[in-house]
This record gives sequence, C-alpha cells and structure tokens, in this order.
Amino acid sequence: IQEAAIERRQSPITLTAVILNQTEAVRLLDAKNGQVPAYGYPEAAAGALARAARYGEWRSAPHTPVPGFSDVDAAGARAMIRGFLAHAPDGGWLPPADVTALLRLYGIPLVSETEARTITGGTEVIIGVQDDQMFGPLVVFGLGGVATEVLADHAARLAPLTETDADTLINSIRSAPLLHGHRGSAAADIPALRDVLMRVSRLADDLPEVTELDLNPVIARQLGAVTVDARIRVTPQVPQDPFLRRLRLTCRPRSRPD
Repeated sequence: IQEAAIERRQSPITLTAVILNQTEAVRLLDAKNGQVPAYGYPEAAAGALARAARYGEWRSAPHTPVPGFSDVDAAGARAMIRGFLAHAPDGGWLPPADVTALLRLYGIPLVSETEARTITGGTEVIIGVQDDQMFGPLVVFGLGGVATEVLADHAARLAPLTETDADTLINSIRSAPLLHGHRGSAAADIPALRDVLMRVSRLADDLPEVTELDLNPVIARQLGAVTVDARIRVTPQVPQDPFLRRLRLTCRPRSRPD
C-alpha cells in the first residue's frame, strides 16, 4: 500500500520514503513525476533530505564573480616558480626571501620581525592552501597561532573563491564570533580578511605548482589584516585528468581575466 501511494503521488516537492524491513538500504520507486528514494531507516532518509536542502540552498544562492586584481603580477610569479624548479627539479620549500617576494606579487605583504613584535590585539587566524589530487587547490581558513593544532577549528573550499565563498569560509568556523566582536570586543576587519583569502585563492589558482601554503598567523585586527609568518612548498606540476578539471570549473562561474 505504501509503495502504491508513493507511485501515484505527483508533487514538485523533494520527497524521500521510509519502508521498514525492506532488504535494501535504499532503492528507487517509480512515481508519476520521477523516482523517489526509499530508505530502510528514518535516519538515512532524514540525512538525505538535509543534504538535498543544503545543495538546494547552494544552487539558489547568488553566485558573485571571481574577482580580478589589477595589482597581481601572475607572469612574474610564474617566472619565479619556473626559476626555482629549474634549480630544484624535485621541488621543495621556497626560501624565506622568495616567499616574501611571491606573496608581494599577489599583494600580500609580510611584516618584518621587528614590526611583528609591536602588534597588539586582534585575532590570530590561519589561511592556507592544500592541494587535492582530484579537484585541485583547497583554500583553508581557521583559528591560528598555537591553538590551530589543538582545536582543529578550520574549514576549506575549492579555489577560486568569490566574495560569497570567502565570507562563507570565514563564518563556517566555530570561532567565527571572535571575528565579529564577541562579548563587546572589537570586531575584526572582515573586508581585509576577505581580501587576503581571495588573493591566496588567486595565487593557488594561478600557480598549481604551489602545493602547500601557510600564512600563520594572520592577525585580523580592527583595521586591516596583518600576515606575520608564511611558508610555501612548490612541487613540479603533474598533468591532471582533463575531465576532473572540467568538473571543477563547472562548479562556479569564472569571470576574471586570465
């Protein structure tokens, strides 16, 4: 009777069914306007609906364009990476002077040790890049400093980031209230933090040889975001499956010039 009712149902609303004691964990039932997944347990059906709802929210959210940065020198950065790999064919960690120079090409200045000692206040966060072998670079954001390894409060999204992606990333960590002025404390400069995230995203998208990047800490202050320390690892580029690359590029619109 249950199956017959589902098969007769015609509704535009996303639907899942629960049929207890069925042998399969999930199976598809034919309905008038498509197929309905039938689960053997209510928990599985609820989880599937939750994922569908999150996906629907993502699809309906406004997709802002990937920003362009007129001050970025991508050609100079590529030349620097090629020069490093010419002397270190197996790759490795860039020397500190090269790290500073590469970040400067993307408008991400590092403060000196002397300047770093004078900085007071603010919230320490980490911004980084990790290479995913299947989908490409992931931009990582989370609580920084010593606490980053203890609390593991971080999140990641695929590059390239839009402004919406960057804001979502900032607000997705558990300690996000610290950045918005928790219990009367000064709120961090979110636009400045967003700018650093998108510049790191641009670097990762331009330079696939950068397989690991850590800005730790970045001090999110009331005015500005200050990068105190950084390290960058470079490895020779490995050709990727073009179908995977195509799948990644169709996940969001790209409108910045190459």
